[in-house]
Amino acid sequence: MALPHILIEDTKKKCRIGEGCLYAVVSNTGYFIKKTSLEDDYGTDFEIKDLIEFNGKKHDVNTFFKIQLKTSTDWKIEGDQIVYDLDIDAYNSIILHNQKGTTKIIIVLMCLHNENKNWCVMDHTHIKFQNSLFWFYTDSEITSDNTASIRIRIPQTQVLNEDSIKN
Repeated sequence: MALPHILIEDTKKKCRIGEGCLYAVVSNTGYFIKKTSLEDDYGTDFEIKDLIEFNGKKHDVNTFFKIQLKTSTDWKIEGDQIVYDLDIDAYNSIILHNQKGTTKIIIVLMCLHNENKNWCVMDHTHIKFQNSLFWFYTDSEITSDNTASIRIRIPQTQVLNEDSIKN
């Protein structure tokens, strides 16, 4: 007797697609991407690292920046900006981290369509992630007193790609 197929819920599916896209984009630049520990979740999901070779082995010597990844269908376009309501705890964590930490943290938002069949399209010639990864950084020193979320605006030009990672 065959066991019934149990599929992961859309929340996990969104997260995995966002992670896969992020890994693909960063890996294509040649930089090393490292997922932070699930048990040590202090607001950072990934680190982008620089590697050097010493005695025939690679060593990570520098973290360029850290990433908190958000994958969502709940976003919109206003003019030339992506508009997203970011969880207030995540926003305040970034403010505090960028004030006190030595390595800056950015939000990377993967904007997905409402229709989950369009999140990742593939055939025998390609895999295509719909829309893009957009990055958001703030150097604000003021945390928010909001209770649930804060609206952030990301210029559509702030696509996470090889140029934006290397610069």
